[in-house]
Amino acid sequence: MSTSFHGASGAPNRPDPVNTDPESLYETRLAERREAREKLRRRDNALANARLAVFAAAAGVFAYAFYSELYHWTWTGIPLAGYILLAILHARVMSGVPKADARIRFYEQGLARLRGQWRGQSRDTPPGLDDEDHPYARDLDLFGHGSLFELLNTASTTFGEKRLGYWLREAGRREDGPFRLDAITARQEAVQAFASRLDLRETLAAATATEEKGPDTADELAQWGGQPPVTIPAWARTAGYVFFFAGALSVVGLLYWNWGPLPLLGTAGVCWAVQKKMRGRVDQVDQALNRRERGLRGLSAVLWHFEQTPVASGPLAALRERLMPGGEPVSAEVRRLHNRVELLEMRNNPMFMIPAFFMLWRVQLCHAIEQWRQRHGPHIADWADALGELDGLLALGGFAFEHPGYACPEFHSTMDSAQAASGKETLLELEEACHPLLPPGQRVPNTVRLRAATRLLVVSGSNMSGKSTLLRTVGVNVVLAQTGAPVCCRAMRLNPILIGATLRVEDSIQEGVSRFYAEIRRLSRLMEMTRAERPLLFLLDELLHGTNSHDRVQGAQALLKRFAERGAFGLVTTHDLALTRLEHEMRGCANVHFQDRVEDGRIEFDYKMRPGVVEKSNALALMRSVGLDI
Repeated sequence: MSTSFHGASGAPNRPDPVNTDPESLYETRLAERREAREKLRRRDNALANARLAVFAAAAGVFAYAFYSELYHWTWTGIPLAGYILLAILHARVMSGVPKADARIRFYEQGLARLRGQWRGQSRDTPPGLDDEDHPYARDLDLFGHGSLFELLNTASTTFGEKRLGYWLREAGRREDGPFRLDAITARQEAVQAFASRLDLRETLAAATATEEKGPDTADELAQWGGQPPVTIPAWARTAGYVFFFAGALSVVGLLYWNWGPLPLLGTAGVCWAVQKKMRGRVDQVDQALNRRERGLRGLSAVLWHFEQTPVASGPLAALRERLMPGGEPVSAEVRRLHNRVELLEMRNNPMFMIPAFFMLWRVQLCHAIEQWRQRHGPHIADWADALGELDGLLALGGFAFEHPGYACPEFHSTMDSAQAASGKETLLELEEACHPLLPPGQRVPNTVRLRAATRLLVVSGSNMSGKSTLLRTVGVNVVLAQTGAPVCCRAMRLNPILIGATLRVEDSIQEGVSRFYAEIRRLSRLMEMTRAERPLLFLLDELLHGTNSHDRVQGAQALLKRFAERGAFGLVTTHDLALTRLEHEMRGCANVHFQDRVEDGRIEFDYKMRPGVVEKSNALALMRSVGLDI
């Protein structure tokens, strides 16, 4: 069934009103955000000029009063107070500029995605996601420039990027954890709930615009949170206050009571000795903290806004419970850590360095930070995991909002390979499916049905007619479905399945591996995948085309029959029409084809899949079209 996702304006803590045209809504909001940014710029200029005018007026009044011997502190005190007030207001206005720019960028990038101009605008794929040995990632263009990940990736944090990439990478090769049927359908529900939260997505994009991304993985934060405790004795805090009082008293005694420098030097010496004794432990806390706190600080904005967003029961409520254990918001705890780190950094202020020395400032703050880590460190991994889940769902929700015509896939109950072999249920059905990475004006819908009676489609056709695109269309939409996202189809029905493909198998000079050998290694891996409980969807492009025609046909037929015996199903493209005879030799096999026509020396394609076997080839015509004299 097809489900539309709507959204419009509104506060981040309530669903947005209905608007069925994302592009017009984005255009309207972009104009509003640009106008707001222009007002902010004018206010910025006005406050800057006002500060200059007040400063000049104060200087003039002071000069006049000083030389006329009428000076009183109120003559310059009042203008100075006004200048400080203007400076505070100006700082607030200036702090809003990056966020205003981020809001503009949010809608500009949204319009670019809707208009097919999004390639190259997203951040690079996080390391570790693009795997050469993956059974389908490169074949289906999941990662890299112009990839599905780049289209989907509107995450505000590295945690969200990692989670989104993980869902895409594993959606077709895992059957446990987040890829169980109940987990997929729960994710679908959450994506639909987040689709209408346009204001929340915009607010988070602005909130994280100026924050440091922080650690790349939850593992790094979890490692920091789980490190062995560093013992900094509690008496250091009391000692700091005692030393500060003793130092201040020594200074007063030196200046007014003729005590001499010995009390002050003695206090300073004891302070230095205590800090030297503690230096190893304090350095350990300080260095371990490194930039991890800054990463957590950047995440607190995301956490806070989600904590303020009411949610109904379901997966979002469970997610919020992980981020508000016992009703205590995680963002509040992160802010406490941030406050302690900011106080720690005050030791670098030249005006505070001497008091900080006597107060054992660094020792005290590292003790407080270590206490925070020991109390909350074991929970950081779960916080990061929940935040990645939240941010990934928001990205998928944005994709759903921007494509209201995409269908929500309908899943049947899980079926194992044995059931698939028996042919009792529909395996996969895509009605009017298109490739989501193609611009809307270039998409040609095709319907693919793989059922009990037809579990293998042999796709023939001329060069460039659309065979490989059809395989990618099927694979990418299955990945989207099992990720929890809407799909680029009018409707889609499927059982949870695994995916394997050979669309982009390449040779390797470094490893001394030919294209044919690389392909049969991949095929062997796909055959191993048929041992799983879920059936395998295979997408095989020009099967075994790296060997002679006799071996190719015999090997392909034997391989496809073996896949079918193990409950696998799928599509295979071919230029060798001998393979199309498999329809008469193998139960559940059908031929489909793409065709073209030549008019006025030009080859034209309609990219429509038709039943049967292609009746002609365009190879010679293509060769002549590029100037080859044959």
